[in-house]
Amino acid sequence: MLSPIGRSRRACSVLLLAMALGGGASRDAFAQPADNKDAKKEAETIFQAGLKHYDAREFEKARVEFKKAYGLYQSPGILRNLALSELYSGRAVDALRHLNEYVARPDVPQDKREEAKKYIEDAYAKTGHVKITATDGAAIIAGDRTYKAPLATPVDVAAGAVTVIARGGGREVSKDIVAPAGTVVDVDLTFGAQPDPVTNNGKPPGNDNVVSPPPIEPTPRESFWGWRSIAGLVAGGVGVAGLVVGAVSASESSSEGDRVTELQEKLPQGACAGSTSQDCRDLADALDSERSASDRATVGFVIGGVALAAGVGLVVSALVWPHRTVGALHLVPTAGPRHAGFSVVADF
Repeated sequence: MLSPIGRSRRACSVLLLAMALGGGASRDAFAQPADNKDAKKEAETIFQAGLKHYDAREFEKARVEFKKAYGLYQSPGILRNLALSELYSGRAVDALRHLNEYVARPDVPQDKREEAKKYIEDAYAKTGHVKITATDGAAIIAGDRTYKAPLATPVDVAAGAVTVIARGGGREVSKDIVAPAGTVVDVDLTFGAQPDPVTNNGKPPGNDNVVSPPPIEPTPRESFWGWRSIAGLVAGGVGVAGLVVGAVSASESSSEGDRVTELQEKLPQGACAGSTSQDCRDLADALDSERSASDRATVGFVIGGVALAAGVGLVVSALVWPHRTVGALHLVPTAGPRHAGFSVVADF
């Protein structure tokens, strides 16, 4: 025995099936000839499979099943379910076409027709619409459908970029347009239509009072790259180089100091006073080299430390307060037969 919930779900499924196959009217009103009873039975089975996918929100799978069922049995209820599954699976153009077909059927009750109109509004808002003017008799291709001019109403296309084409008598006119969702766009595909001539520095002839619109100013944007960031990187490079020179010079000074100590240990105290012996000359050279290396180390450390600190400060300021620029600066590595380095490139 079915539980109350089970009986309720079964009754709901039966009701949905009756609505799909009968559009809310009696089943007898849509009875098929005897030779189509098998098709009707198969459509019911396929429709039930579509309902399961629809309830599971598998709208694309439901669309496939409803489309097969409608191919076997064209009832308004199946058509409605097909249109809704198309709408919810991202096929708004197909949904809009089938919903309009649904409300135009004379066998759809008025209350169901009114109910479907809200879905039509939803589908309309998700599709683009193109009002096409073309030479009478021309074949119009828009999206995946073909029409014949003249067209009394706009054609529905997928929102976004679309190519519309008019063909006839060995001639063809095509235009690439953008059809925003829920908006009607006008396009002229008349054969032989020519654009208005443009002369006089872009003004139509005979209209010297036309004022060109002001140029669009580029919108400033924030960027890390600017004089502070570049100067900071350069200063940082100088600082690192200075510290390297200081470290190398300090090592050289230390080596020369060891040499001075070694030479002094070999000579008696005061032995070089007024002496020009080789050992005394070597000692004097070692003392000069030690002082020179020590001076270079001091200068390297001072300049390197100051430059590195300044570079870090400039880079940090560029990160915290980016530059406002109309373009962007790029540090591009360059290399050639006799040089290597970086170039600063700006784009606007």
